[in-house]
Amino acid sequence: LQIMVQIGLLKTNKTLNTKRTISIEGKKLIYEGGHRIPYIAKWPDKIKPGSKSNQIICTTDFLATLSAIIEKPLPAGVGEDSFNMLSAYLGTDNGMQIRDYIIHHSLAGFFSIRKGKWKLTTNLGSGGFTQPVNDDPKEGDKAGTLYYLQDDINEQNNLYNEYPDVVEKLTQLLQNSKEFTSSLK
Repeated sequence: LQIMVQIGLLKTNKTLNTKRTISIEGKKLIYEGGHRIPYIAKWPDKIKPGSKSNQIICTTDFLATLSAIIEKPLPAGVGEDSFNMLSAYLGTDNGMQIRDYIIHHSLAGFFSIRKGKWKLTTNLGSGGFTQPVNDDPKEGDKAGTLYYLQDDINEQNNLYNEYPDVVEKLTQLLQNSKEFTSSLK
């Protein structure tokens, strides 16, 4: 963490030691700290030193990106969830998002979807090692979580009941993606 602070990838603040902070939450959880991590790439004569990108990149994108680098198209039916991120590496993406949304999966099988500044989870709890792993909603309570990450990167203010239209759209997008993936089997 200290190195990340020194090179400007992480800013320290009073919430650095709270339970759910992007910088310290472990992998395999559904929280942002389980998925959102700094990504550092070096490619002499290709990636401009010190450059930054706001692209949402997932490890699945390595397949399509490497395919583009070696100029070999992927076979039909391979890597449907992989996006070619070469223009992000080369700085030629002109700030246009390549990937519209990203789906995360926790150790316990929880799903979340992040689109733009919003993140929806369809369960309560961490979905991993942190307690509670799975927290059933109480009657009339929120069945999942919705966070506006631009203002709440630590996922403290659940807006699930306040923005039902966003919950509905993200839930449908997540369901459509899961159905598409199931149809490929």
